[in-house]
Amino acid sequence: MDFSFLLCCRRFLQCILVAVNVLVGLFGVGVLIVGVVTRVGDSMYFDISNDQTDRGILMISSLLITLGTFVVVVAGVGAIGAVFASMLCGRVLLCMYATVLSFLVVCELAAGITASIKRKEVEGAFQHAINDTFIRTSVDDIVYISWNNFQEKFSCCGVKSYADWAQSLNSTVPTSCCRAQGSSACRNATTEPAQYSSALWSRGCSDVVVTWLKSSLGGIAGVSIVFALMQVVGVLVSCFVAIYKGTEHKYQVV
Repeated sequence: MDFSFLLCCRRFLQCILVAVNVLVGLFGVGVLIVGVVTRVGDSMYFDISNDQTDRGILMISSLLITLGTFVVVVAGVGAIGAVFASMLCGRVLLCMYATVLSFLVVCELAAGITASIKRKEVEGAFQHAINDTFIRTSVDDIVYISWNNFQEKFSCCGVKSYADWAQSLNSTVPTSCCRAQGSSACRNATTEPAQYSSALWSRGCSDVVVTWLKSSLGGIAGVSIVFALMQVVGVLVSCFVAIYKGTEHKYQVV
């Protein structure tokens, strides 16, 4: 019986499996990088949130770092198993890989769906945290400095607008809200913001944070679902390669 066609298919799928695992490994590296950047690079966002929100974000970043590392390891096992599929150890690795990957698919789909469903809830928590820290700028110098740094870096002012400084805190508008710090228009705007509003950033910092949050959660949901679909392909192909190899040997002996 001629099994050349099936053999070609197996070898082709074996190559596909290696390629898929390389891509999965790269996705894992991407998740790892997102986790590290969330913890280190975007710390400015956490400076104007409260401690409870900080802990939640740090937990998410730790989860992403752990997940990314785990995925890179699993992808490596799958790739090695595919390369050595002609050997028993390779087929064992492929079976282990398929089992772990099936579990990951369920977890990632759940993470993607949860990120989509909980987005409004998380946005509300961030809004509350931002309002809370904004009020604290009048009594806490560190929080005040953090807000100034944030406004200057992200070209925003107040929670909703520059008017929050006068209405909520009965304070002058800080120069970090100015489009051109040091200018005469900026100096006038700090005491008369309504008259010199064109010299101030019109966007509230709450909008900046919510936009970043929507982008981050949307990215997590999208990557999780795409990642899970890629892994489904990996499970199916790895099972075929591992099972067919044993069948091939049986017919070759006959």
